[in-house]
Amino acid sequence: MKTMKMQPVLNVEVMKHLTSKCKTEDLRTHVLSYLKANANDLFIGQSILEFPNNVTLHDNVRQIDVCELADGDLAELRNVSNNKCKLESLDQFKVHIHIYMLDPSGLQPEDIDNGSGEPSEITCSSNRCALPSEEFHGLWDSLVFDDNIKQMLLQYAETSMKFSYSKVNSNIISWNRVILLHGPPGTGKTSLCKAVAQKLSIRLRNKYKVAEFIEINSHSLFSKYFSESGKLVQKMFSKIREAVEYEDALVCLLIDEIESLTRAREAVLSGTEPSDGVRVVNAVLTQIDQLKRYPNVLIFTTSNLTGAIDLAFVDRADIKHYIGYPSQTAIFKIFSSCLDELKKSGLVVSDMSCDEQNERLMQACKSCAGVSGRTLRKIPFLTFVKYIPNNAVTIDVFVSALEKTVKDVLVEQKNLITKRTTNGHTEEMMDQ
Repeated sequence: MKTMKMQPVLNVEVMKHLTSKCKTEDLRTHVLSYLKANANDLFIGQSILEFPNNVTLHDNVRQIDVCELADGDLAELRNVSNNKCKLESLDQFKVHIHIYMLDPSGLQPEDIDNGSGEPSEITCSSNRCALPSEEFHGLWDSLVFDDNIKQMLLQYAETSMKFSYSKVNSNIISWNRVILLHGPPGTGKTSLCKAVAQKLSIRLRNKYKVAEFIEINSHSLFSKYFSESGKLVQKMFSKIREAVEYEDALVCLLIDEIESLTRAREAVLSGTEPSDGVRVVNAVLTQIDQLKRYPNVLIFTTSNLTGAIDLAFVDRADIKHYIGYPSQTAIFKIFSSCLDELKKSGLVVSDMSCDEQNERLMQACKSCAGVSGRTLRKIPFLTFVKYIPNNAVTIDVFVSALEKTVKDVLVEQKNLITKRTTNGHTEEMMDQ
C-alpha cells in the first residue's frame, strides 16, 4: 500500500495591535490572502512589520512572523543563493495561523505572609504575568544555542499538553510535564523557559482562553523561621492551584535554582540545619506531584549546579538538558544579531561587504570561549561605553573596539576568580 505523504505544517504568528477591533477569524482570512499573494517574496524565519498596501493589516497587525516548518524538509525549499528557505507557494503547506495580543503589564510580584506571624516578615513568593507578555517579546529569537533545544522543548511542551487534553491515560503512558534545564549561570536557561512558555501560549490559544506565567525562586520557599517554611510552601502552592483549577487557563510554572532544595536536604543530613528542612523539601516535591493531575500546567525548572540536583527531583523530570557556554558558531550568531541591531539603529554604518564583515566578526569570536551568552550580549554596549564616542561609527571601527572590549571582559573575569582551599583542594569559583 502506498504511503500518503503528509503536508508540512507552516506556523505563522500574527501579533495584533492592542487597539485592533477586527475579529480573529476575519483577520485570519486577510492574513492568509496576504501570504498567498506574497509567498514568492517570503522566507521561513521572516518578520513582516509593514503592510503599506493592505489597510486591514496596517490598522490591525503589529507583526507577522513566518515561523518554522513542522514535519517538513527544509532542504527541499532552500534557496542556495541566499541560504534561506523561500516559500514560493502556500499550496505545499498546511498553514496554521496563530493570532494573539501581547499583555503590556509584565511580571508582577506576589507577596505572602511567610508564616512567622510578624507583619514585617512578608516575602515575595512569586512573580506572575499574563501570557503572551510584552516583557517576553523577542526572547525566542534572541536565544542562540548549538543544538535544536528550542524546537525540541516547544515540541515537548506541545506534545505534553496534547496528551493531557486528549485524556491519554497517564498510568499507561507516563509523563509529568516537568522540564529541567541545568548548566552554568548566564547561559540562557531562565530566558529559554520564558520563551517556550510565551510560544506555547501563542500556539495553544485555540485550546486555552488565557495563559499565565508564574516564576518562583526556590530561595523564597525557606523562612528564616525554618519550622514555618512548610506553611509558606503550602500557601504558595495553594495560590498556584487556584490558577490551574481554571480549566481554560494554561499555566506555566518556573522554579528557578531548584538546587537550593538539594542544599537544604544536604544541610539537614550534615547537621547544620534543623530537620524541618527535609519536610520542606518533601513538601515541595509533594506539591509538584499533586500538580500532575491538572492537565493544563507545565513545570519548568533550572539549576546552576549540575552535580547538586536532588535525584528525587531528577526522576520527576521528563526532559533533562544541559545548557553550556556557546560555541564559536553560536557566539558568531550572537554578535551578528547585535551588529544587525546596531546598524538598524543607525549607531553603526556599513563600510565593507557581508563576507568581510563576517570574517572580522569571526576573528573577534575566537577569544570568547567560556563566556556566557548573557555576557556576550553586554559586550557591544560596553564597547560603546569604553571606546566609541557619541557619533556613529563604521563596522571596521566597531569590530576593532569590540575586540578590545572582549579582552577587557576576559581580564575582568580572571580578576573575579577567587581561589579558596577546601579539604586541601583549591577550587576556582567564578560568577558570570
